[in-house]
Amino acid sequence: MVMCAPGDSFSGAYNKADKALYLVKQNGKDGFCFYVEDPDSYEDEPLDLNKLLSGIRSSGSYDGAMDVEYRHFTRLYELFDHIRQRYSQDFKLVMITLKADGSGSFQAEELEKAMASMEQAIRQAIRNVDVLTRYSRQQYLVILLNTDEQGVKIAVERIFRAYYMINGVSVFSPSYVIAEPEADADTETVSP
Repeated sequence: MVMCAPGDSFSGAYNKADKALYLVKQNGKDGFCFYVEDPDSYEDEPLDLNKLLSGIRSSGSYDGAMDVEYRHFTRLYELFDHIRQRYSQDFKLVMITLKADGSGSFQAEELEKAMASMEQAIRQAIRNVDVLTRYSRQQYLVILLNTDEQGVKIAVERIFRAYYMINGVSVFSPSYVIAEPEADADTETVSP
């Protein structure tokens, strides 16, 4: 909350109220705050870590794999690679590609429908600790945590089964490539 005088501008009052709101969010939501010009006066307010954690936990949940934009995906990859190097927690990077079967031309709408079906299949078939992003017009990248080659094959088989159940018969067939984080230059190409 912010107290305004008749001559105050809307943007100034809005910015002050936003600062007060931010302070409440930092302290776990479910509260209120009066904007004060002196930022040092905020230091006297206790932080309630349990209230903050409760707010984080109740801020929303997701089902299936975590779907993030490519830029965030690369940051997560770097984080997982640091964890792998430091704590020996393995993960695999998988690229799933939809390829036209070569029987002729296809409409862009057909490809988008197939890609939407693949995204839905990936989200349903892998764990909610795994991460995916759309990489290109015809490709998804997936990070599978704490898994080996056999685990990747099992996950990809589930993804492909779900894709065919969702999309039906299509001119687009899926294939995948596994990149080993410890030897990024070495990849293995596998088709269904």
